[in-house]
Amino acid sequence: MKRRLNGIFQNDILPCYLLGQVDKNDRYADMIKGKEIVDLALNIVLDAHELVGGRFISADCKDSDGLLRFYRDSGFTVLPSGDGREYHRLVRFI
Repeated sequence: MKRRLNGIFQNDILPCYLLGQVDKNDRYADMIKGKEIVDLALNIVLDAHELVGGRFISADCKDSDGLLRFYRDSGFTVLPSGDGREYHRLVRFI
């Protein structure tokens, strides 16, 4: 997986788009679904991708079965960490 993510870069620095701090206020729970918020964010990233390129989108989420399922359903893959982190790193290739 690291080789696939790394591409032409020969170090541990991987340029990518970061989908950060995506959240929904409970007060608006009935007005918009989480999937709609992620889809809006992904559309912006895809517009940027057309202009400047890139290989993948990265996101972090807490260790929660519901959140992990939500991101997997949105096309993300959980990266193995093995370091006992509180958050999981996820990626989605463009």
